[in-house]
Amino acid sequence: MKLQELTPYGSGLAVLDPDSSVITPLTDGLVVLDPERYDKPVEIYIKESISEAYDLLIELSPGDLLPSKELSPEDAPIDIVKNQDGSGYIKLPEDFHSLKLFKMRGWERPVSKIITSDSPAYMNQFNPYLRGGVSSPVCAVIKTSEGKKLEYYSLPKTYREHKIDFGYYIPKLTIDMDNENSQILEDIDSRLIPVFIYLIVSIVQLIYEQSELSDKTKQAAIEKLQLIKIADNERI
Repeated sequence: MKLQELTPYGSGLAVLDPDSSVITPLTDGLVVLDPERYDKPVEIYIKESISEAYDLLIELSPGDLLPSKELSPEDAPIDIVKNQDGSGYIKLPEDFHSLKLFKMRGWERPVSKIITSDSPAYMNQFNPYLRGGVSSPVCAVIKTSEGKKLEYYSLPKTYREHKIDFGYYIPKLTIDMDNENSQILEDIDSRLIPVFIYLIVSIVQLIYEQSELSDKTKQAAIEKLQLIKIADNERI
């Protein structure tokens, strides 16, 4: 999908006021009171807000609505570094944004939520009596000078081999500003596109110091997303 298809500037979905039923072009929804104060055209601010808006969409949306990638596909397996105490780690891909689901072979259940080095639970992973194990595994995403790594806790010390049963992650959104293509936007659940657009508009409105309108637009995005969640729950 091209950015013009997502936000066509002249004829695309966006909204001047989230309480209005009128659909307007995105640039029409951004009132620049003093254009000389801003050194870029509105279209540039829109493009620069895409990744931030997608990060926010990831935070707000259920993981099953977002495109994901396999952490260790058969044709490109990830190296596993095994520690003697049963823990270990893998290096994460450069486009890693957040973990969707991860399970080591031997665990009784997968992990969908991670901790970080700042989490109180992280120090427990260095205690053999408190750390995660087969029945209650723990994953930590840690930043290093060489990039991010996923530490897993843990497997029995008697395991000679550590293998990944399955692992999925939500990738970052990367935009090629020259041709404005993104495979992620091709794969995204189509119901999220209006939500995504509202989030973009909210960010750009904030750039133009329209904070109240920005808050309304963001809230409208959240409400649209809530309706999607309700509809999905009713189908279960």
